[in-house]
Amino acid sequence: KSGIIDETYKIIDQKAFDELMRLSTERIAPMFPARIDSVTTALSMNLNRFGLYAIYQIDELETKDQAKYLMENQGFIENYKNYMCSLDYSQSSVLRNNGNMSMNMSLVNSKNQILYHLRVPYKDCV
Repeated sequence: KSGIIDETYKIIDQKAFDELMRLSTERIAPMFPARIDSVTTALSMNLNRFGLYAIYQIDELETKDQAKYLMENQGFIENYKNYMCSLDYSQSSVLRNNGNMSMNMSLVNSKNQILYHLRVPYKDCV
């Protein structure tokens, strides 16, 4: 517990925690962009004391209407939530017990315009 969190998993040294998250982001940054499947590319991922932020691009998805339809009518919201909640780190007591930390996913088009944003609080993972 190195003085960053206490026995109840609360962050007690924000500066050290921020540095840990910065180092984690730095470590994973070279992995991006990464092709996830035949149409999806993960462009970036960033960790900080407020949560995880990921940016994805789906081939030929260019409008907010297309993104909304995909996310809301094709079950992608539930799929993303289930996937993110299944990852080991999403079960972390630190992430679940410190304020309103969340996993955030944005879909962007080929011009890097945000088409859709989804926020899943860690505490919603069961």
